[in-house]
Amino acid sequence: MLETLKYSNEPEHLVAEARRYLRGLKGNLVQLKKQKEAKALAARESEAALAYQRARAPAWSSYPGM
Repeated sequence: MLETLKYSNEPEHLVAEARRYLRGLKGNLVQLKKQKEAKALAARESEAALAYQRARAPAWSSYPGM
């Protein structure tokens, strides 16, 4: 869409405003994607750390009543 604005017949101020809007929208989508990936990575790391702690725990500590 940004490419097609170069060839637009609309007044320049409208084209500039449309470009600014589209760039902001694109930037927002990239930011949301990065946040989602960071959240997923943190969840995987936390899950791995928990599995590691469980594997390293002594067997007798997991029995109830002891």
